Amino acid sequence: DKYKRNSLAVFLSPFKQFTFKIKFGNLNLPAPLEEWLTNPSPDFSRPQRDPVWRMWAFAIANALSKHFRIEAQGVIQEFQAGAPAGPPIKNERDCLTGICVSFEPDPVIFSETQVSSVALRRRLEELSLLHSGVKISFDDKSSATTEEFQFSCGIQQFVKNLNRDRIPLHDVIMVEGEAKGIDFEVGIQFCNKPDEVIRSYVNDRYCPDRGTHVTGVRIGLTRALKKAVIGQQKLSAKDKGLTAVISIRMDAPQLMGACRSSLGTPEARTVLASHVGTQLTEYFSTNPDVARAIVQIGNTQNLSRDTGLMSEVRLINEKTPENQGFLELARPGFEPGQTEPKSVVLPLHYRAPCGA
Repeated sequence: DKYKRNSLAVFLSPFKQFTFKIKFGNLNLPAPLEEWLTNPSPDFSRPQRDPVWRMWAFAIANALSKHFRIEAQGVIQEFQAGAPAGPPIKNERDCLTGICVSFEPDPVIFSETQVSSVALRRRLEELSLLHSGVKISFDDKSSATTEEFQFSCGIQQFVKNLNRDRIPLHDVIMVEGEAKGIDFEVGIQFCNKPDEVIRSYVNDRYCPDRGTHVTGVRIGLTRALKKAVIGQQKLSAKDKGLTAVISIRMDAPQLMGACRSSLGTPEARTVLASHVGTQLTEYFSTNPDVARAIVQIGNTQNLSRDTGLMSEVRLINEKTPENQGFLELARPGFEPGQTEPKSVVLPLHYRAPCGA
């Protein structure tokens, strides 16, 4: 990729020690390492995707570790409880590029210091899917297992994994590019099920509350489908059955919320709406059957939902302690027991109008 990262190796020992190694090309780390790891100071002139910013994570790990060891720039240095255990030692066997870090969580800070190999494995596979071509090795010495993750088309494989139990309507559609300092990769596939599955990432950070990058993809998708089916079919429920993986990388993203789980950068919406719309329009122009199938499955599922909703409307002829004279409908977006007089709670003897 842009910073020539080519491999990542992770080791989990039976002694609760976590080790990982990242190989970079021509990486100049701040010196001295001791000062950076114990009292880091940011260099705001560097872009946030610069690997040097990863040193902040190392400094945090050092502060929270009982024992911390780093190999970088041809030297080895160890720390105990965040403080240097001795001067740096020259590393004769290693090259001048790459980082190798080992640390053991401090039991004084953490009540549980055992690293979860399941969670770690899941995250490493996820990172490998987000970085096509990067090889990640996971050596779990506690269970004597070794795994390697490497995907030539990671986003495409990610979408296929999400649709493992669903029947896709078409092959995965890839949209990728760069504009206004935003690199983006989007994988889209529609399935025969009405539920929507979207995984969105900003600089490899999962955003469960999504944000402007997801909004941009929706806008671009809507534009492309409208152009593809104009004058042919009514466009409704356009996102039914949608599975998408959206990954963008940019400097200074505006992450919103207490947990920073949503992207608020307006430029992301503009860029993705434009490029997703343009590339999907080109795709649908050469694959019109895919666009028609997407709209058709959405309309069919929308009709099925309305039919199922009407089947829930039952006429109650007498008041009982259970219904208290009202009929409560379970509709999407409402928790059990929550009511809305205009549309959810129906009085006794309610008779639904034709077509409702």
